[in-house]
Amino acid sequence: MGEAESADTQKGTGYCQSMDIGQHDARFKKYVILVLDAADEEYYGFKPRLWTDVCVELRLIAAKLCKRGEHLRAAMILAFTAAVEQNLLKLRPLARGSVDEVAAALTLPPITDHLTRFLEAFEYGKKDCL
Repeated sequence: MGEAESADTQKGTGYCQSMDIGQHDARFKKYVILVLDAADEEYYGFKPRLWTDVCVELRLIAAKLCKRGEHLRAAMILAFTAAVEQNLLKLRPLARGSVDEVAAALTLPPITDHLTRFLEAFEYGKKDCL
């Protein structure tokens, strides 16, 4: 739940080897580690996937589900996504108090950057598949 450099990915090499020996379809064999940040492209066979990217993708999936009328599934995905964003990514207002204070706290750069990435991905997706 932190940076890839601090994760114990070396212990997963045995898991990767056992999957390589088995009769598994190579098209679906990918080893991923979910992290907050990563400096390298691979860690003992595991490719890092950033939680911020996962959250953006989950929000896009929820938008597609809403368009198909699957609101309950979308709501469950968004609830999980919001929990990750607030607890792991720390994207939450720091101020408590008036509406103006909370609104000001929501303009923090990390929150703005995250929402901008989602909106850009959403606009791109509307052209392609939404």
